[in-house]
Amino acid sequence: MPTPDEYLRTVPSGILCDFRDKVFSQDFIEENSSLFLTSNWAILLISKLESFIKEKGSAGDPFIITLSPPLSPLVQPRRVDPDAQRRIVVHATQSDPPIAIKQETDTDIGISGDTFNIGRNSSPVVKQEDASINILVAHRTSTGVRTHVTVDNGRENIEILDSDDNVARDEFAGDDVSDGGDASTLVASDWDMEMEDLTFDAESLYLDNDIEDLALDSDELLHNGARVPSRTVWIDPGLTSEVCDQTTSITCEVTVDRTEYLSEIPSYWPVPRIKTAYVMDLRDPKFDFCDAKGNLLAADALIKRKDQDSSKGPTGHGDSTPKLTIFTGQPIECYRSHLRCSGFTCYEAIDPSLVPTECFELGPASLETLIAAQIKSRITEASSANHFTLIFFFIIHDKVCDGVDSKGQPCTGTPILKTTSFTPFIGCSAWSPQWRSHRLLKIPSNVDNELLTQLFDGQGLPTAMQTCTRIVPAHIGSRMKLCTYPHQSDGQRSKMAHIDCPASRTIFVPVDPALRMVCIIPNIESPHNHPLLPATKTAHEVSRLYHECVKAHGVVGATVKSVENASTMKILMNGKTPSIFNPALHLTRKKQTMIHKDKLQQFPSGLGLSGVFDVCQKDVNKPLTEQYIHVIETTEAGGILVFTFVPFLLSLIHDTVSFQVDTTFKHTVGDLKEIEFTIWFAPVLRAVTIARVYSDRSTRKQYQAVFDGIQQLTLQHTGKPFCFKRLSEGGNLLTMGVDLEAAQVLGAGDSFLLTNQPAYSGIHTNDPEEIIQYFICACATHVSCGICDFQGLLTKDDYKRIKAVSHIKSEEALVEFEAWIQSLNIEKITNWWAHKKMHCWMLPTIIQSQSKIHHHNWTITDTSTNMNESQHKWSNGETRTQLALAEAIITARRVDERVASEILDALKTGVLQTSRNDILIRMGRSVTRAIKAGEKAWEAEEAKAAKEITNKKKKKGRQSVKNSAESSSSGRVPSAKSKAREAAFPYPPAVIWNQSAQLWSDDAAKAITPQLCADTSTPSNCFLAETFNPVTANVTAGAVEPNLPFPIDFHQPEALLPVASSLRVTLEMQTLYDSLTFEESIDNFLANFGPYDGTGI
Repeated sequence: MPTPDEYLRTVPSGILCDFRDKVFSQDFIEENSSLFLTSNWAILLISKLESFIKEKGSAGDPFIITLSPPLSPLVQPRRVDPDAQRRIVVHATQSDPPIAIKQETDTDIGISGDTFNIGRNSSPVVKQEDASINILVAHRTSTGVRTHVTVDNGRENIEILDSDDNVARDEFAGDDVSDGGDASTLVASDWDMEMEDLTFDAESLYLDNDIEDLALDSDELLHNGARVPSRTVWIDPGLTSEVCDQTTSITCEVTVDRTEYLSEIPSYWPVPRIKTAYVMDLRDPKFDFCDAKGNLLAADALIKRKDQDSSKGPTGHGDSTPKLTIFTGQPIECYRSHLRCSGFTCYEAIDPSLVPTECFELGPASLETLIAAQIKSRITEASSANHFTLIFFFIIHDKVCDGVDSKGQPCTGTPILKTTSFTPFIGCSAWSPQWRSHRLLKIPSNVDNELLTQLFDGQGLPTAMQTCTRIVPAHIGSRMKLCTYPHQSDGQRSKMAHIDCPASRTIFVPVDPALRMVCIIPNIESPHNHPLLPATKTAHEVSRLYHECVKAHGVVGATVKSVENASTMKILMNGKTPSIFNPALHLTRKKQTMIHKDKLQQFPSGLGLSGVFDVCQKDVNKPLTEQYIHVIETTEAGGILVFTFVPFLLSLIHDTVSFQVDTTFKHTVGDLKEIEFTIWFAPVLRAVTIARVYSDRSTRKQYQAVFDGIQQLTLQHTGKPFCFKRLSEGGNLLTMGVDLEAAQVLGAGDSFLLTNQPAYSGIHTNDPEEIIQYFICACATHVSCGICDFQGLLTKDDYKRIKAVSHIKSEEALVEFEAWIQSLNIEKITNWWAHKKMHCWMLPTIIQSQSKIHHHNWTITDTSTNMNESQHKWSNGETRTQLALAEAIITARRVDERVASEILDALKTGVLQTSRNDILIRMGRSVTRAIKAGEKAWEAEEAKAAKEITNKKKKKGRQSVKNSAESSSSGRVPSAKSKAREAAFPYPPAVIWNQSAQLWSDDAAKAITPQLCADTSTPSNCFLAETFNPVTANVTAGAVEPNLPFPIDFHQPEALLPVASSLRVTLEMQTLYDSLTFEESIDNFLANFGPYDGTGI
């Protein structure tokens, strides 16, 4: 018993069509035409199909029998004499004799490339004939149906044999097949016959496959127009073709000498030297590509898209529709499109060696020559000073001046070269003392000023290249008007010219869109006039694969870099990068365009506020706990606010005592920036962003609307108010951390003033600036940053004092500090203090002694907003930066929903993300950071002090040597030998102790390394580096030297006598390397350090 699939292969397609039309409505068939392209739909209806065949046969209703084996690629259909009379004999059962069906009238038998049909009609007379007929040919089709072809009195008869009829193998060697025919491939379309008393037994349709196919040798195949592998060279890997060297009539006007069948769509098309028709069958599903609306693209559109030589011409829909038999053997109505190559764009003086006069075959040599020439040009450009100068000259003349006069009219001036006493620059010819807002451009370092001066003076640069290697395809070259390379010595831009190409071709496409076949006939008399150009066009299959990579990565937030770094990219592209997978994907711009297209498909209204509205509309249908975009509103001042949060995270505000607010500017592009609300959630030991608000402006009214909205939404989603413990009964919040943005602070004051309950708080005020002082803490880091600019204006001690402004302990100390600020008489510092005093709320948010926040509450509040700043960085790392508004909100939503899930899971399981975030460890890390910062600051001060002393010594040394040489009677100067000693040991000898003077010398061992000598026999001027490090040692007045664990007191030299005796510093070290006398060194020391005061430095 055959399987359903084997059974279906024996059922003629005509029977299947009748069965399909009976089971399904015509509308259903038309709407689901793709379902009936194969016979798989009938597998589930086998039993009904068998019943249909029996019923149909029993009723005597003749069938349209269609055998549908694919035409062998090596056997072409035989042309049949239309005057021949034929008859067909069909075996119904084993016992019944064959029934000969005689065709009395002349019939034009149609031949199909892949089907064999027995048609039926009512007009001709069909009568039974004797079965004893001479057999000329017996042949078995690929589906197992065997036939005999006989001739009776000049009439040809085709007999379809029963499966049990045995035919000798030698009977398959008839001349009928050798002539190029195959009886199984004949199509009797439009036959006028009537089949009387023709019945089919269902079992008789199971045909055996015992007889092998007929085999022909290669000579017979060539003689009969068979396909053989083509010798055409194709550039595309994996593309093969077969050729049939037989004259074929395409239309009544067009005939070709050979037909070539292609397996794929090529990127480059040759121009053959003999008349050739290129045929492609694009019915494979891999060629099914749709446009943006989901409509299947026409076959010729696929070819045009992949062809690297752009073409222009009509689609042929408005032209006549010839009928071609080259596709299936039957006349098929086709559109005819005449296309012409669009040519290329290049510099008017293109290098002639790069442009061939005729280009027929697809030899890669021309492309390789072009690439090599362009590479050589780029190397030349990078090593030419003229090139950089000319390019800069082009740029400044292409850009217009941004100046606008008082009437709003733009500047019409031209760039000019101006020279100051220091360096030349580019200015504007329309500049005047009354109108100064013109261009001012510094000349880059890689631009030669002298060459630039020559160009402005009208002189040329003789080394400019006169020819060009840049050839641009027509699909992008039409937008190029000027060449980017400087060719003209006078500094003028070179124009690009469009060159037409004479190559043309005709494309035939069936009118029926289901027949996805194409026939292309190039004009052999008009080859291309340009070389092969780099493959910069992306074919549909490449675009589709890249779009799949983008979707696998995730469309929202996708960038070229993120998509290419995704693991899914390597999987879909077989481990290759996009640029290696296809040359066109080298172009970043193309990949950006495809990603943007995917984003627009997901956000039809765009990625801005309109796209956010669409997402918000989808959220409305979700439960309140699953919504993320809650409010999109406009403020009274015309601003826009978008409130986003996960309701569970917002509810955490009731389990904390403080929150921080700050605006981050990196997450989004455009006017709407993100305001982030952050808390420290102690139950899971992590910082959490509980809400994100997007605002397009930073005004006091806008911030008031932000805080008002947060309060309303918190009450709506949690049932509890968002309020401060100091102001409202039932409040839990103690403080709010800010970075001292005035509009934000005042907006918070306006909002939370309304939550004040005087009967509970005891605060009777309607002033927002006063209410602020009860809950706002300014970030000490931001305050300190504003003071850093004063470092160069103050002494070291004064700078330290002003940085400690937040530690003022009393009102008296504040008054004293203000008086000291005024005494400095430095305008910049005076203005800074005036700004702090102008806002009555500012100093109370900075200085704890001036704040109205309870001392305990101030103490447990972070002195900085580092937590909020770190959340900015963490969030941006999770979502990426510079995103469109819709992308920013959706990526932030993913992060917030994931955080909410993690917190819920941690609260349920008791397993925290990290256990090293408790107070002990965090405070320990903070102390460690403070210690390290102090050490670095101290090392920096020491290095700075050492550098200053070294610079002073060098300056004095040069002056002393000069004076010594001038005053010396001999004019002697330090010898080369002494200079060599100084170079080998850069720390010159100096007296650190003088027995007679009972004082330390100038540098007090800062510049020497004395040896600890055990006796007086130690050579003088000997040094041991390990004894004393002169760079790191702190041996200034009163300091503790590492080798001397006690302070050095200059007023009690007797205490140092044991030290002096142990050091045994000889008197030969009394003179400094800079020729200072001992007395001069003492005076220099006292002038620099003064007497020791006992406190140390």
